[in-house]
Amino acid sequence: MPNETAEFSRQSFKWVKAETGTTYLCPVDVIKGRSDLTDEELSVLCIDESLSPHND
Repeated sequence: MPNETAEFSRQSFKWVKAETGTTYLCPVDVIKGRSDLTDEELSVLCIDESLSPHND
């Protein structure tokens, strides 16, 4: 088996609360410079944290 290397990079995340009260976990690079994201945009770009079973 040849020598294989894997590259990993760190990514920063930020908690964002939408106007509806839903919380999202978003990559900072994706939301940088965008302050008026709608709930629909957040659901596409980020992880809906409120769906986590750990929050029950």
